[in-house]
Amino acid sequence: MSHSHLYPLQVNPTTGEPYLRLPSPHENIIITPPRMSDVGALVAHMNDPKVVHSISGPPYPYLPSHAEGWISVVKKASDEILAELAQGDQDTPQKFVGGCPVHYIREVADDGTETFLGDVVLRRCGFSHEHKGAQRAALVEENTARPVGDPTIVWCVAGT
Repeated sequence: MSHSHLYPLQVNPTTGEPYLRLPSPHENIIITPPRMSDVGALVAHMNDPKVVHSISGPPYPYLPSHAEGWISVVKKASDEILAELAQGDQDTPQKFVGGCPVHYIREVADDGTETFLGDVVLRRCGFSHEHKGAQRAALVEENTARPVGDPTIVWCVAGT
């Protein structure tokens, strides 16, 4: 994968993993692609009572098999977006893609160790809370049909 086309992402020189670093005063926070090594941290996170009560959908108790399945799915999607970014044009520092390849939030300690903090997902909006039935389906279809880079795409943020 060519790292020169991953703008605005940076690349860890040791691991080759792309990441997004938050600006000061939060430069100790990075957002990375999901890793299979996150299974244990994700299980602990998803079984935390403060998290369980604020989300709906994931099973409870959240088991390692749930985390492995989930991370496999989101890692595959992230890898596909990163591959698309890597195919950028030498003369174009920016490239629009259909999603965000980084969404696992980590705190980086002074010694370089990283602690999993959570997950933030940016995706095309599914309008699940605002609309129902045919109206929702029409909005989703319209939003999905917009080409990558269209400024009228409606994006949603979700996270744990």
